[in-house]
Amino acid sequence: MKRLISILFALFLLQINYSQTTYYVSTSGDDNNDGTSPGNAWATLQNAIDNANFGDTIILLPGTYAWPTVFITDKRTSTDNYLTIKAQDGGQVILEGTNLSSDPQIFYIENSNNIVIKGLTLRNNIRNNAAGIEIHGNCQNIKILNNEIYNIAFSSDPNQMPTENDNAYPILVYADAAQPDTNIIISYNKIHDCRPGYSEALAINGNVDGFEVSYNQIYNISNIGIDAIGNEGTAPNDDYARNGLIYANHVHDCISPYAECGGIYVDGGQDILIVRNISYNNQYGIEIGNEHAGTFTQNITLLSNVFYHNQNFGILVGGYKGQVQNVRVFENTTINNNTGGQWGAEIGFTEKSSDIVVNGNIFYANNSQQIIVLAEGTDTTPPGYQINYNIYYHTDGPSPNNFDWFGTSLDGTFDDFSSGYFDDNSMFTNPKFVDVANYDYHLDSTSPAIDAGDPAFIPEDNSNPYWQDIDGNPRLIGGHIDIGADEYGGPISQAIKPQIVKIYPNPATNILHVDRAANYYTYQILNISGEILAKRQIRDTNFTINVSSLSAGIYFLILQNPVRTKIEKFIVIH
Repeated sequence: MKRLISILFALFLLQINYSQTTYYVSTSGDDNNDGTSPGNAWATLQNAIDNANFGDTIILLPGTYAWPTVFITDKRTSTDNYLTIKAQDGGQVILEGTNLSSDPQIFYIENSNNIVIKGLTLRNNIRNNAAGIEIHGNCQNIKILNNEIYNIAFSSDPNQMPTENDNAYPILVYADAAQPDTNIIISYNKIHDCRPGYSEALAINGNVDGFEVSYNQIYNISNIGIDAIGNEGTAPNDDYARNGLIYANHVHDCISPYAECGGIYVDGGQDILIVRNISYNNQYGIEIGNEHAGTFTQNITLLSNVFYHNQNFGILVGGYKGQVQNVRVFENTTINNNTGGQWGAEIGFTEKSSDIVVNGNIFYANNSQQIIVLAEGTDTTPPGYQINYNIYYHTDGPSPNNFDWFGTSLDGTFDDFSSGYFDDNSMFTNPKFVDVANYDYHLDSTSPAIDAGDPAFIPEDNSNPYWQDIDGNPRLIGGHIDIGADEYGGPISQAIKPQIVKIYPNPATNILHVDRAANYYTYQILNISGEILAKRQIRDTNFTINVSSLSAGIYFLILQNPVRTKIEKFIVIH
């Protein structure tokens, strides 16, 4: 009998441990309800969090909520159960930042584990140190999934230039404890139209050991898009993000009027795999750098990424004050970067770098300076550089400016660069993309990049999704790996194609078509004297403008959103 009672009691405890309750929160709810049905919902998410257990799900019914900061603090479990907070399927749940009090975060998670935040919209938090979601202290098993975050800004003045003390954080992991944050997953989120000051749209900062940032869309940011940070004095020990994956994100239009910034940035991070990202219309596509003297950014792998139409560099490797070492740049495609025509190239290096392997990449340039590779610093190549099996190309053909290498006496041509230093098995040739004009950078069937990669290069795991080409195909199809981000022969997705504004016909007579304008909210038409002739809200991604009433001449279409302006020139003829 005692044994039977013991068994029944154990089963009872097991049932309690794994019981799951669904609670509801509604704009018409009442915290005196029991929260167990939509008609008996609670009024506040904070009340739901305070009463729910691990294994439970809190569903927010559609509506707009303007609460003070929602806190999850010191909420821990030793089980595998998660507390899930999510929007009702098919409904829009908006958390406004307009009713916050002294705490600047919409959502704050501290010293907790096993939390899922899913499907929410967080917006309109405008103040210094504003945050959408902040993960602070020592946290494990936190999943931030499928949320939309926008209009998080350090100031209400769109023209204010920030100082280093002016910041905002759409998503911030700030691991300042002695024990590391682990298993932090930030995936399928959309972060856009934010002004983070001197901070970033998505930052992993401090003692973080194990993170994944994947399938996010990040755009229209007035500074860095994604940043893996170390050595800022955040944590008392192991003060650097590490053992991370930055995977299949689309990052674009991250442009700062007050600082140099990248769509993706690693500043002090270590042991990070960066795969299948597309980064365009930023200042840098990606920078692997280091701002802190006496420290290291190290063990970084770039594989199967596409970086294009960035103002300065497609890829920049090397420290500013600290060192960058052991970086592998494998099988990426950079194309038409250095659009600003100033300091930039398809790939660049600084002298604070060592043990850099650049293998199997396509560097396709069309900048007015005719630069493909730019390495600045002393007249000595840093130790441990290995560069081979790449394709270089400039639309103007070979030029004595193509290769600027650490101030050496190179004449800047590929032959001099390859014979004197590296690239014994590389080529200067057109890689033959499918359609450069329409941003399709897959390999044409006649591309010299097919099967031309390093025959010794074998992916660590050809079936592993983290070792795939830009479309998610195996990284090795055929005899040898292809050069560049695309492995020819696999199914083609639309992953490479961007949403870059297109206007046509130009010149126009009666109707001007505007396509791919989803990132902008208003347009204006100005004549050559700067007079505003029309101003409208943008309600559709693709639309038309009747220009038949305009006199023949030159005009400007001004597309705007809260953080940036795009100017397109067009001509009217009759």
